[in-house]
Amino acid sequence: MFDVIQRPLATLARACALPGLGLLLAAGSAAAQVTPSVGGGQPGVYQGPMTQHPLVVPATPFQWTTSAGLGAVKVPFPGQFGWKHFIGLNFQARMIPSVSTDPTMEVIFYPPASGHPTKAERITIQFPMDPGKIRGSGAMVLAFHGFGVSEKDIFVNTQLPQLCAQRGYILVAPYGLTDTHYGNLPSQASLDKVLELVDAFFDWDEKRVYAAGFSMGGGAAISYAMRRQDDGRRRIAGLINHTGTMDLLGTYNDGTTALKLLMADSDHFGTHPGDADSAFPYERVSPVVLNGTAVDPMRAPVRNLSHLPIFQYVNLDDPQVNLVNDNLAVGSYLLSQGVNLNQVTNHAGSQHAWSTLDMATALDWLEHYSLPDLPTDSPVFADTESKYFHTTVRAKTDKRVASFEIAVDLASATIEVTETNELDVLFLDLVGMGLNTSQFLVGTWGSADGTGDQLVLGGIASAPSQVLFGGQPSTNWSHDPATSELTLEMRAGTTPVIWSVAP
Repeated sequence: MFDVIQRPLATLARACALPGLGLLLAAGSAAAQVTPSVGGGQPGVYQGPMTQHPLVVPATPFQWTTSAGLGAVKVPFPGQFGWKHFIGLNFQARMIPSVSTDPTMEVIFYPPASGHPTKAERITIQFPMDPGKIRGSGAMVLAFHGFGVSEKDIFVNTQLPQLCAQRGYILVAPYGLTDTHYGNLPSQASLDKVLELVDAFFDWDEKRVYAAGFSMGGGAAISYAMRRQDDGRRRIAGLINHTGTMDLLGTYNDGTTALKLLMADSDHFGTHPGDADSAFPYERVSPVVLNGTAVDPMRAPVRNLSHLPIFQYVNLDDPQVNLVNDNLAVGSYLLSQGVNLNQVTNHAGSQHAWSTLDMATALDWLEHYSLPDLPTDSPVFADTESKYFHTTVRAKTDKRVASFEIAVDLASATIEVTETNELDVLFLDLVGMGLNTSQFLVGTWGSADGTGDQLVLGGIASAPSQVLFGGQPSTNWSHDPATSELTLEMRAGTTPVIWSVAP
């Protein structure tokens, strides 16, 4: 998009509060003038690229409501009701009345800053003017709203604004391109792009980014976190899940005809999940897929978060019985896997609402955790060919979620990769894991689907003197000195293979 230098926290607030103020942001060595349109509640001179854009609509006065402006985000005509247009950065912003002691803004991003080629995105953001005065400050909370309401839901129906203000945290509530997004890929890609621009104006502790969500938003928070757990992307350090949507295939199957049509339209998942290929858009962002009332362990991407703290809350009287049962099933499963899950249940009456959760208790528990080092002992679920922890899925079955489990013991220089499924080529960053690649290495490969796959070991500078499969010398390997990679060809079958590499 663009690169800008870091600005003090108050920069954007002042730019929005003072009509006609110009910002001078540096992009590398070149300076670019960024000018908001005039304010004062009167139409301003608007010469930006959106003049004739179909997303532009007349501005409206601000009000704290969760039911206004639903559907697709529209770009308000700048200059009215406090909206300032930042030419060149493709966003508009206005200061709005705060529900806490911290300043609060509405920001609308239009393409390409929205992360979508044709749709706009909106966030409501609250930030401390001087967080350094608050001990333990610097964290960011990403808060995801429920189904059919706007991101204002976070400010109207939770304690997060007040709690974040007390702690000196930044609070970001994304809309998600539409109010019923279910954490789909476009909403996640949009948040990635929006946070790039937020990062240009605000500083926060990268090791203390927390995600919280309710109902649809609980599932969206988990999904966003589980798909972002490597050094190359913004990683989530911990989560608060309040009765989140766990299984989007189940949500579709149990839904009304109207819900099915909505979920399958072009603003959501783009297809009806009638077969494995068309189910993939739903499955790849579902924290789990359930077989009846039990979690399918081969379809549980939430386990990407096995190394993180998760606060999960369920009101046992919640009328959304399917969500209650699904969350309890997921909670039991995660606890059986040794996950640091603090599951809290109570009887809070027949209501499906944020208010049944004591948010202060949840945040008090979560805020003591910061992002740990990348694990070397973890299950991995990969919906894309990309990096996950110290591994990279270089090839997998198209339109499937690949999965495997990895365990590395540094003292004995052993590597176990087991339960591989829908996986074709897996790269291991041995140096990143902390292994000495010049020593004798021993490993286990175990396939769940029985396919023949490739295991690529990175950081092997010289060709090994010998490679053994099952204790026998093998020629089913190749070495590339240019990339310092050793590729092992694993035969088809489900019988585990013991391999070793002698330097």
